[in-house]
Amino acid sequence: MTDQRNELSNDASTEDADSDVRRLLELAGPRVQPPAAVEARVRAATMSAWQSLPAPSLISRPAVRIALAASLLIALVAGYFTTFPENLEGRYVAEVVFASGGYSVRNADNAVSPNIIGGSIVQTSAEGRLLIKMQEGATVRMDQKTSATLHASSEIWLHSGKIYIDSSDDARPVRVITKYASITELGTQFEVSTQGERVIVAVREGQIALSLGNKNIHASARPGTGEILEIDGLEVLSRSELSTLDDRWAWTQLSRPRFNLDDATFYEYLKWAARETGRTLIFESELVRQQTATNRKRGMVEAEQVEDVLKTDEIFRRVEGSVHELIIGFRPVR
Repeated sequence: MTDQRNELSNDASTEDADSDVRRLLELAGPRVQPPAAVEARVRAATMSAWQSLPAPSLISRPAVRIALAASLLIALVAGYFTTFPENLEGRYVAEVVFASGGYSVRNADNAVSPNIIGGSIVQTSAEGRLLIKMQEGATVRMDQKTSATLHASSEIWLHSGKIYIDSSDDARPVRVITKYASITELGTQFEVSTQGERVIVAVREGQIALSLGNKNIHASARPGTGEILEIDGLEVLSRSELSTLDDRWAWTQLSRPRFNLDDATFYEYLKWAARETGRTLIFESELVRQQTATNRKRGMVEAEQVEDVLKTDEIFRRVEGSVHELIIGFRPVR
């Protein structure tokens, strides 16, 4: 009889706890929904936390178990939303400055839009590539067959495909979110590609901070040499050096416009060309640098054409150095 009363009491406690949890959720109201990939990651973390609870025999009251589970879920969800920037859904966060091939932008209402607002899903076709200027200053290049949500002006949720971030020191740091990994740049150029559970992060300049489960990993580049990490789920499969001139970066040159020499100095072109091709720009002297800053040329050129431009120039020349160095000096006086 005592056991039966205890069972009835436990059932009543469970119903009361369920009712309390329902009331809490109703009071909380609707929340902004993350992409499916991010939702799956939060769900997996919740299940992992639940499985780490003590065995049922050590927690006898159902109400206590439910309270613990609810607290875990609330903590995880609260942590998820507080780690993301403010909700910018419906507000302008970026613009497309170059497009090659087909692409689409869908806002939070699933309507096609020419503007990129917070929550927009941007997708490129099998022949499409994009260069996007973020409101905070960084640029994002999207390769063919890529899908990403621009959650904010400094945060991107990458669903599939490949993106390349180019951020200067004065731009707000950009964070890329994948199913398991979060990558934050620290004034850098880096690439993130994903397919299923596998993620590849390649750093070309500067450094990045990568969060993977409970692990925090840093990767960086030095002149001429970067790093590449291959990740499967929550495991780092490999980590190795990668040349800043490697063919891996070639697609980024197809995702931007040519340089207009009419609107810039020769110095600005050299600086841009060096950055675009993974080289370090060096001047033989300060006087050389000053002269390039006052020199102007005409026409539309590619970053790879810097050699051709210098060969025909009557003032400046390229000086031999390491393969990753673009050293500029004066031509000898005849």
